[in-house]
Amino acid sequence: MEIEYLNLMLRYPILQDVENVPVKEEDIIKLETKIDKVFPKVYKEFLSIAGENANVIAFLNHGFYDSVRDDIYYLEEQQEVVKETLKEEGCSVGENFWVIADLDGGEQFHFFYFNDPDAEDPQNPPVYGSYIGYPLGNKHTITKLANTFQEYIEKKIKGYADLNQDNFS
Repeated sequence: MEIEYLNLMLRYPILQDVENVPVKEEDIIKLETKIDKVFPKVYKEFLSIAGENANVIAFLNHGFYDSVRDDIYYLEEQQEVVKETLKEEGCSVGENFWVIADLDGGEQFHFFYFNDPDAEDPQNPPVYGSYIGYPLGNKHTITKLANTFQEYIEKKIKGYADLNQDNFS
């Protein structure tokens, strides 16, 4: 896959001692077919660079493959966990979204919308955060984390690079 958006990610294959592990392109296509959706190009790039083990969100993401069940669709299961948590808590982020990282059983998660009307480039949509009970007590908050998925990833890389005092450019 030709990388258009996430070239910086290619330059940082290891951050915080975590190495990026790619997902096979045919597995991305199989998942798109199964869920009957087409991922934005930037997200396909992300998966093809580091979807199995992404160093920039390693602690918020469990990867693409479920090695316990030998199933390539762990990300699909992640969607269901978050949707169930939202339902249990009486919260909503709307429809047609995709979770890219979660924490605390889906009480905190980052996501993008398929066909986001606020996206300047539909192939590089904004990224949002949903927080149930955090940081404002029992409220549910949704925050725009980045204007594009590319910006979201670059902020994370810069944060890790700054921690290690690496040169970032």
